[in-house]
Amino acid sequence: MKNLLLLSAFLFFEVFVLHASAQKVFTDGTIYYSIKVDAPDNNQQLASSFQGSSYTLYVKGKWRRIDMDLKMMKQQIYINTQDSTYTFLIETMGNKYMMKLSADQLRKRPNPYRGITFTDASGSKEIAGYSCKLAIAHLPDGTTFPVYYTTQLLPEGDYSADQMFTGLKGFPLEYQLTVQNLKMTITAEKVDLSPVPMSTFDIPRSGYREVNPDEFLH
Repeated sequence: MKNLLLLSAFLFFEVFVLHASAQKVFTDGTIYYSIKVDAPDNNQQLASSFQGSSYTLYVKGKWRRIDMDLKMMKQQIYINTQDSTYTFLIETMGNKYMMKLSADQLRKRPNPYRGITFTDASGSKEIAGYSCKLAIAHLPDGTTFPVYYTTQLLPEGDYSADQMFTGLKGFPLEYQLTVQNLKMTITAEKVDLSPVPMSTFDIPRSGYREVNPDEFLH
């Protein structure tokens, strides 16, 4: 369960910053990502437990919603970028939890992506119908990972101070992360620019036990 919570926390940071010049301001729509997990030492049983995992980002004006399905744990994150509030709904092992975070609380938490820089590299591919360039991310601890980004999409505004892709020249449509020896490849499978219904951002108020963030994000 701890590994799942770490995976969830790492993926969570992806939504917060995307600075770029682009042809399309992304203010209303949905991006569907797949998540491929490779386990250490060719542990196929562990890798297969994540088969079919997915990540979906919904955007409408000030609202963001992220759905993560890691099979053994599901999580929804509702973000109001106007007042910088975050609501997490977590389902795992038959239990359902809710926790809330302010932007200030989030900033005070450790973030391995502070100080991240990017270097453009040779490489390109088309992802979900968008032309993407390759960049290498450099973290302060010496870790690097590849990112394929497009300059054809641009989220509206700068809606967090703690951001995984600060300085990236476009919108990330594929990237790799390693968490607890699990290598994840997150790839956009579809970008849907159809208007998202406002009901998508209605937060369920029943069936969840509200918990302190320290129980889940360490």
